[in-house]
Amino acid sequence: MQISNVGELLAVRDIDATLQFGQCFSSKKWTVLFVSLFATFGIGVLIALVGYIIDFSDKESIWMLIGSACAGLLVFFPYLYINSGKRKVKLWLQDSVILKARTNKAGETLEVRMFAIFAKATAIQIRFSYMGKRYVKSSIQKGKISCIPVFNKYVDKDILIAYSPIYDQVMLIKPKSEQRIRSEMSK
Repeated sequence: MQISNVGELLAVRDIDATLQFGQCFSSKKWTVLFVSLFATFGIGVLIALVGYIIDFSDKESIWMLIGSACAGLLVFFPYLYINSGKRKVKLWLQDSVILKARTNKAGETLEVRMFAIFAKATAIQIRFSYMGKRYVKSSIQKGKISCIPVFNKYVDKDILIAYSPIYDQVMLIKPKSEQRIRSEMSK
């Protein structure tokens, strides 16, 4: 099965992960989180500026200004990383096709999430056919097979993927979106 007009069926929010970059943080919850964090740090900077303007010798205001600005910068870099991933997925979706694929486990490891908290992380291998040619793609990042917890739910299953032939990228479709697509295709 192959669907070439993906634009109507898929958006960035329907993609759960890519083999190259791992999990795609595309839900609106992430946007709300970052906007609220930026607003909080912005308010902190404004309060510090007002306190400094009122009393030029107020050292607490200077430290609050520096702290709020540094915290805002620490949040800004993950925001840039997540948005760059979303932009790439949006680019890859422009020419992508939806294909049936079979996944297999390519590796597994325990990953430390926080102190003394471990999560099972899996590397996957995806087999699919496109234009009469068979492909086998693995979750590889920077030349090493990457094990990521999001891949756990896709191991040893028949799934739908979005494949971008121009960029040679495989995107894993979220299970709820996959159900919606399968129901629309059966009509």
